[in-house]
Amino acid sequence: MYVFKKLLKFNEEFENKKTTYKRHIKPLDLSKIVEILAKQKFNIEYTIHNYIATCIEKYDKLDKLDKDKREEYKRYIQQTLNKCLIPIFNNIDGYYNVNKSWQITSKNKDNMMPFFVLNAFIKWAENFRGKTIKDTELLNHGEQLGNVVNALFPTIDIDTFSNFLKLCFNDKKGIPDITEAVEDKNYNIFFTNGYTGTGRSIDERMKAMDEREKNKKSELINIIFYYFYNWGILQINGIDMTENERKNWDNLTPQDEQNIQVRKMGKFKQAFEKYAKDKNEPNKVIPFINLIDLLIERLEKPIDE
Repeated sequence: MYVFKKLLKFNEEFENKKTTYKRHIKPLDLSKIVEILAKQKFNIEYTIHNYIATCIEKYDKLDKLDKDKREEYKRYIQQTLNKCLIPIFNNIDGYYNVNKSWQITSKNKDNMMPFFVLNAFIKWAENFRGKTIKDTELLNHGEQLGNVVNALFPTIDIDTFSNFLKLCFNDKKGIPDITEAVEDKNYNIFFTNGYTGTGRSIDERMKAMDEREKNKKSELINIIFYYFYNWGILQINGIDMTENERKNWDNLTPQDEQNIQVRKMGKFKQAFEKYAKDKNEPNKVIPFINLIDLLIERLEKPIDE
């Protein structure tokens, strides 16, 4: 992968205007190069990881007072990783294992790499928002989404995450469009975790699976608040507040803001319950209500927990 490594370096020089040939040559189509290599199953992830890790080290060493330069280089890192990862996402299979430092987990929340990877995932997944996918293609689409989610989010409950994506990608100014979220098939995720519990009794297997599912849902809620904290449905604004809260917005404590979030989520839950009653389709809505209950449960915990 020596040649690919040199291409990444050349791309950096070109994008940051360090090459004297910029006026005379076209920019590299890095996405196309990665797509060709990914389809041929070349092992390029190690090279990409090492290169981006080096870029992050450079970013950390930049003058912290020069915010413009830091932001510009940070954008370069993100754009480069997007060009590398999105073609890889399109070609990941069910046996794909990403570098652990790329994984979006609670353990990695203090590192920069998973946030860059998350942004690449969001950009990739956002392409499916409102897209018309033929019924005959939905299974393959859901399996591909499942392969990527399982690789990047190995510790979460995938079914619940699917519903979270539907809420987020059908969000209008911080309020989910319930009809679009419930009917959205583009973020259905198909993936088998392969858990069998071989050698145990049926009761033991069921108990272990229940515990495993509970832990995965708990991890998902942690990840939502660690990584998706700035998404519309988790943010509060004037419309979510009482008149008195709006007047004292600058003086609200973190606990006050959390209480407003709980109230906002409670309204979401009521809206979903009304939809289920009006449409007489409780089975479609219950998974969303269960997700909202998990979010409320987390928000009702004291700030210091």
